[in-house]
Amino acid sequence: MIVLQNENVTVTIAEKGAELQSITKNGVEYLWHGDPTYWGRRAPLLFPICGALKQDTFTYEGTAYTLEKHGYARHQTFEVERATDTEAVFLLRSDENSLKQFPFVYEVRVGYRLQGDTVAVSYAVKNPEDRPLYFSIGAHEAYACPEGVGEYEIEFDKVETLDTTPDPLHSYDTERVMENGKVLPLKADYFAVDALIFNGCVQSEALTLRHKKTGRGVRVGFAGFPYLLLWQKYDAPFLCVEPWCGYPDTPDHEGDITQKLGIQRVDGGDTFCREHTITLL
Repeated sequence: MIVLQNENVTVTIAEKGAELQSITKNGVEYLWHGDPTYWGRRAPLLFPICGALKQDTFTYEGTAYTLEKHGYARHQTFEVERATDTEAVFLLRSDENSLKQFPFVYEVRVGYRLQGDTVAVSYAVKNPEDRPLYFSIGAHEAYACPEGVGEYEIEFDKVETLDTTPDPLHSYDTERVMENGKVLPLKADYFAVDALIFNGCVQSEALTLRHKKTGRGVRVGFAGFPYLLLWQKYDAPFLCVEPWCGYPDTPDHEGDITQKLGIQRVDGGDTFCREHTITLL
């Protein structure tokens, strides 16, 4: 485990999956603790895909490959490339095993940096080859809501009209959950099917998840991430706020990863970079 700490905030990160294990401010835990009764994860990294593929399969240059939902990076042990009291960088390289599932060479760096009450989470995906690299990457941090999500609300930075696609793998049907508003009261029924999936409709670059009575919560900044999801295991005491550079397969997708909705492309020698932030309130 790697521990980062400043005057108020302590962050613990596991080498497996480069996954956050704890975020505390003045001794108060803000991250879900991974109780397997509901969901045994805390904040898995989604790579090299976000969401599910049709029949867990994609094709590249005529060859079919199998990938589980959200990809495999969360199961891999990352190298600790650099660590100080307030910053750490974790590295995952492609290898013989990964190439059997995902036929691209890459270097993925996940960085964590403390700045006051903010945790900055960065992603850098480098393509060391001459041919293009196609991939998706996304966050899946689960924030503790011990009183139940019905006691919490989401406040967006801008006025939003939000349509969600409850089952994007099988349907294009949408459901409106907010119209010309900034505050979305939360309820467990939103997650009876799966997640609230916002496909490019969010205008804000940040939102606040807040306990309505105490104001405790987190502000999540996600500039540069075209897709946003909210999820919980139904009626569990946590909520995931998930900025994605990727999207599940759609009903009419024919499998070619280069044509997949939300796929990212990095040309040879280039590096794709994104950062989202978690500010503790």
